[in-house]
Amino acid sequence: MNDWPIRIAPDPTAERRARARSDPSFAAEALRLADLSAGGTMAYPIEVASASEVEGRATSAPCPICWGAPRLVDHVVAWRSRQPVRVVSTRCKHCGLERNTYFSIRGITAS
Repeated sequence: MNDWPIRIAPDPTAERRARARSDPSFAAEALRLADLSAGGTMAYPIEVASASEVEGRATSAPCPICWGAPRLVDHVVAWRSRQPVRVVSTRCKHCGLERNTYFSIRGITAS
């Protein structure tokens, strides 16, 4: 008995990414929610114990639009109310979204 061609179920991740790329309202809402979450703005950074955690945490968080893997672009220190804030810029490998994520290191203060 020949069962060719074999039907392969569509990949749900690929379908979700295609839907996200094609629907601008979905992308806008996903970005708005990502900005409201921890690390989305300089006013609400993600707290970490040391600077060595910053880049790993930023690149392990999936893209808010397509859930793809981000790639590190830049890592700088900015100041907010005399407190250092780490700003990590990433770009999604799949959809190309550029995004900043903000981190503060617990216990670090300006002298």
